[in-house]
Amino acid sequence: MNPPDENAWDAWSPHELDQRLQGAIVPWYVAGGWALDIWHGKQTRAHEDLDFVALRHDTDHLRNILCQLDFFTVRDGVIEYLPPSAPVPSDVWQLWGGDMQRGVWRVDLMIEQGTPDLWVYKRNPTIKMARSDAVRVS
Repeated sequence: MNPPDENAWDAWSPHELDQRLQGAIVPWYVAGGWALDIWHGKQTRAHEDLDFVALRHDTDHLRNILCQLDFFTVRDGVIEYLPPSAPVPSDVWQLWGGDMQRGVWRVDLMIEQGTPDLWVYKRNPTIKMARSDAVRVS
């Protein structure tokens, strides 16, 4: 399956993602520019994409809930289709969810290496803190 153009973003809002993930039994959170706007309590600028984060062992659950999207691995500048039944490869840290009927990307799922209680910085795993201190709930 061929992916949409890498610039073909028509991302959901955090509210739309939250509505679609109502059945999730695993934690996830919004990251990036939208997370800053949520913290500010208002949208401060236009957003091209929607980054959200989940623990590696929770990604299949979220992919199942978002089954209307096709997911693609994003690694080293290469975008490749990931069949729904295929596990996320251990060297992949990012999945883009594509709405193939419209030919656009809806979400950017970042895969975190921490645990339910421990947040670990993806670029330097020696930087860690309690998840309750790193991730705010709103």
